[in-house]
Amino acid sequence: MRVTNRSAKKREHSRTTEELETFRTKLQPSYLRFAEIYRDAVRELKEIQKLGLSRERLNEATGNLGRKITEQMIRELAPITPADLPDLAGSDAFYNAAFEILESEDATRAHEIAILEFDAENRYHQPFLSIAKSHANGDKHATAKFYRLLLDRENVRYGCGLPGFKGNIDHRILMSCGLGSGLENLSAEELAAFYDEFCPCRVDGHDSDDLRKLRKRILDDGRRARDSMTAQLTSPNHKVL
Repeated sequence: MRVTNRSAKKREHSRTTEELETFRTKLQPSYLRFAEIYRDAVRELKEIQKLGLSRERLNEATGNLGRKITEQMIRELAPITPADLPDLAGSDAFYNAAFEILESEDATRAHEIAILEFDAENRYHQPFLSIAKSHANGDKHATAKFYRLLLDRENVRYGCGLPGFKGNIDHRILMSCGLGSGLENLSAEELAAFYDEFCPCRVDGHDSDDLRKLRKRILDDGRRARDSMTAQLTSPNHKVL
């Protein structure tokens, strides 16, 4: 997402004090706390990555950070997050398999599937189950995606992490997690003000039009994912991976 000093300065003057403050009143308190935890965690991760650690020590440090952040989010967010938030970003569709497996208390398998589903959502903007089904039905393009996702998961297993995504993954994660918690109701300038404060990238002057377009893309992705999964879940051949 582009940010230039000249355009940032122009946008800074165009935002009113009201726009810089009112986004808070339109967002769920649980999401504001999530955004704060996420911002600080990503910044801490980047500092760890600068230490020049061996791969083994780096994996250990990032694993410890991941467990700490997960425990913090469960401890702080679970008690204050409403149970009836709308799923505008399609999380139930993108992570359907992991959710179903987790209900069977197979946490290790659920984590493996969640990696595939996260990669599929952010790399191809499709549910992994949809890609897997198309692959099984002989779609060669889906087969290429399917095996790329499996290879990515193996890279994670061996401590290499997921390959980079097109665009800013932090922008996507913040947007996906906030749709249904109020981000869908913000003006473009309020979105930019929110990102200026909570994005891990430490940049003032996020492009409001880019963020508006990103929001629309993720809402569209979520709608398509829900439609796709509804069709698959009502199929007599549906089964959990």
